[in-house]
Amino acid sequence: MFGVHQQALPRVAIALDQQHTIFALDPSHGHANLTEQITTAQVIVLSYSIPLLGHAIVQYHRPMLFATRDFVLGLSVSTAMAQLATNILKITTGRFRPNFYAMCHWDSSNTTPWDGTSNLCMLAVGELEGRQSFPSGHTSCAFSTLAFFSHAVSSTWSVEPTGTLVSVGDRAVIVWPRSAGRRCRCCWRCGWA
Repeated sequence: MFGVHQQALPRVAIALDQQHTIFALDPSHGHANLTEQITTAQVIVLSYSIPLLGHAIVQYHRPMLFATRDFVLGLSVSTAMAQLATNILKITTGRFRPNFYAMCHWDSSNTTPWDGTSNLCMLAVGELEGRQSFPSGHTSCAFSTLAFFSHAVSSTWSVEPTGTLVSVGDRAVIVWPRSAGRRCRCCWRCGWA
């Protein structure tokens, strides 16, 4: 339906004189392909196991009816919305990756000077993936799951009326106000608008 935004190919213009200009590849996009330091599978395992383990600990200390169902549904929705927003931004910006030329298998065997506009990519799939650098999908996945977890924990654990913290879990940094999670959960369960 929608294609990735097609920015002009990254290039450096070098003026030889007033009438002649040659073009070179932008060196900021000429890095070699390297293996990922943290693979997508590792991101998914870490992003989901930490919140699920934390939720299990919270449920052990303070069991609540339907809390696990609500937590898993909320975690899924949080991830889905983050990935939707990330992919929309990736498609609309079309920013080049630092290893764009290596990903698209740029044809550097051509001995004639490059005109600065011809697309010499030999791998269409690599070119498409090379144009989707911003924002990071790994980061958005990790942030959405861990932010949701911190919100869920902050809305579950409470403070005594005297202002003293009830448990060790309450000493964590609270991201959102405690009342937001309780109100949303109550509205969803009770059908209030």
